[in-house]
Amino acid sequence: SEIDINIQQVSDRRMRDFRTIIPESQLKKIVRLTVSTSKKSNDKQALLNYRFTNSSEIKKLNMTYRGKNKPTNILTFCYEREPSIVADIVVCLPIILRESKIQQKSAFNHLSHLLIHGTLHALGLDHCQKSQTEEMENLEIKVLEKLGIKNPYS
Repeated sequence: SEIDINIQQVSDRRMRDFRTIIPESQLKKIVRLTVSTSKKSNDKQALLNYRFTNSSEIKKLNMTYRGKNKPTNILTFCYEREPSIVADIVVCLPIILRESKIQQKSAFNHLSHLLIHGTLHALGLDHCQKSQTEEMENLEIKVLEKLGIKNPYS
């Protein structure tokens, strides 16, 4: 399957550059590994856009599209799943950095996990029902394992 991955970062001098945590090549490797590990992609073409942003931008998006007036760590907007997958994955770097400190995880490991999580949403997985949650978490664990990152749920 052909996967087109675009990466951008909001212009905010106060925010760290995502590349200080994860090189672009590693991010793309994680995305491709997630797509190939998930059976949801079935050799489809995919256009996935990753946007690293700040708390104020993600708070606006979360309010506008989910009715939640607070920032969040990641949002996935999927516009198309047939014939190809088209999605935006918006990543709030300041929140991910704060969470990784609180959870005593490396920023790289936590960000990798959330990139996998957001990408799985783009592929059509969800965690609204227990069976879906288990399937999604098992795929996350499997991809993380392939990257040498231990299970975040244990």
